[in-house]
Amino acid sequence: MLIAGGGVAGMEAMLAVRDLAGERAEVTLLDAETDFLYKPLLVEEPFGLDLAEQHALEPAAKELGARFVQGRLARVRPENHQVDLQGGDILPYDYLVVCLGGRHVPAYHGVTTFPDMRRPPRQTTR
Repeated sequence: MLIAGGGVAGMEAMLAVRDLAGERAEVTLLDAETDFLYKPLLVEEPFGLDLAEQHALEPAAKELGARFVQGRLARVRPENHQVDLQGGDILPYDYLVVCLGGRHVPAYHGVTTFPDMRRPPRQTTR
């Protein structure tokens, strides 16, 4: 099984597969980033509150018996049961779960909105 997306939905999918299938399922987690970032807490950072939680994806996947691949999904080829990654790599899959989330689009031009995705979050990897 290939889970594309290492955000909340991807992590929840990985946990659910682990609970339901245990070691019977081989799981690969694919994400363009190396870290899971809990984005809802980004709104607190401008006010001097806690930093948003950030955790490395590879050890989290490994702890759940999954393999982590860093890469950006470019194309799904369902007829071949594979995905193409930007850069040319190909990943095969038996089952595919796509959890890529939304894209942040500022509501107004000329103002700073948060989270400001043009700037990387402060590093707090645990």
